[in-house]
Amino acid sequence: MIPDDPIDPLAALKARGIDLPSDLPAGVAHEVLRLVTLLWLDGKIVPRSDFRIDPFDEGLLFGKGIWESTRTFDGVPWLWDAHLDRLKHTATELGIAVPPERLPSTV
Repeated sequence: MIPDDPIDPLAALKARGIDLPSDLPAGVAHEVLRLVTLLWLDGKIVPRSDFRIDPFDEGLLFGKGIWESTRTFDGVPWLWDAHLDRLKHTATELGIAVPPERLPSTV
């Protein structure tokens, strides 16, 4: 579905470093734009427009945080258990409490 707003999805994607063919159907371009603006937040995938940071968050106040990424093959994260182990180890070293329910489930 194409949103009612006048945004040019190809221009918005190009600004994010994604250069798609100019003859791409508008509905497809809008869907790609929607997908690249989703975030993982507290164990849920949400639109970027719903992203909020607590003003007392230690990451905001002190730059404390952990980030982990992995390549996927056919939608399956590669070496997922190793990534989760490294994330938990880093959290422990930085003194960041990571409740198990906040972690993505093991594949």
